[in-house]
Amino acid sequence: MKNTNLRTVSGRRHKAVMPAVLVLVLGLVVLTAAGCGKKTRSEGYTISKDTLSVVLQGNPTTGYSWGCQISDENVIAFDSDIYETAAVGDSVTGAGGFDTLTFRTVGEGTAEITLTYGRQWEGGETQRVETIAVAVDADRRITAVTALTLTELAS
Repeated sequence: MKNTNLRTVSGRRHKAVMPAVLVLVLGLVVLTAAGCGKKTRSEGYTISKDTLSVVLQGNPTTGYSWGCQISDENVIAFDSDIYETAAVGDSVTGAGGFDTLTFRTVGEGTAEITLTYGRQWEGGETQRVETIAVAVDADRRITAVTALTLTELAS
């Protein structure tokens, strides 16, 4: 007599195994949808040949933003600033996030990048300052980065 509704594993029947696996899979789907699978970010920097990307916390809804001054724009120049909210999925009004400021090399030498977080439009109210020293070789590759409080992120 053949029973097609039951499966055997190592000669044992297991009616309860399939429902348990189904419950486990559904549980993982629910947890992921609830935010348990959120990606996390942190402050720091990454280097990729001729590009320096600096990730810093920010919240433009407060009126604060990141500004930069570069001591020698013949060595490195500002390229872009991309803001991303920290919340995954729907944006939460007023929630903070991260600014990714990207710089590209221009020529050989050393330069300092001073990043200022403040209300630029209110005449210079500053909340935070970060200074980064960058060395660039003749091939326009970044050879050294010295940051006071930033940490290097894995690329």
